[in-house]
Amino acid sequence: MTSQIYRVNTPLIATEKLDNEVMIVNLGKGNYYSLTGTGAVIWDLIASGRTKAAILDEVVDNYVGDSDTIRQSLDRFVSELCDENLIVASNGASQSSSDVPKRAASADRSSFAAPRLEKYTDMQELLLIDPIHEVNDEQGWPKMKA
Repeated sequence: MTSQIYRVNTPLIATEKLDNEVMIVNLGKGNYYSLTGTGAVIWDLIASGRTKAAILDEVVDNYVGDSDTIRQSLDRFVSELCDENLIVASNGASQSSSDVPKRAASADRSSFAAPRLEKYTDMQELLLIDPIHEVNDEQGWPKMKA
């Protein structure tokens, strides 16, 4: 596991956390996504500036499961997030462990379930409308270009 750091691909990506679900909107592609369970936990850890190795350690500490299986699932998930352009490799330094609070490992750890990125494309057209830039100069806003 490398010490690679990823960051949320802002300003292209908008996120909102509601209870235990992370909602993500890719403003460039018009797709939106949902993360729950371990996916939401890993997203929070990525957003907090942790290295990939630190994320793996935290997930292994907080879930019951084979560490190799967890590592493979994390690798696939991070790759999927990169493929969807939701996160990008960061050139910055990770936050020190004192800057990022570590979740306490629970004695009642739940079983590890591979993170899933739920992708929705049904609102692409609506999400890609930009009323300031997508105008017909002769007619002005709010008329879309033909």
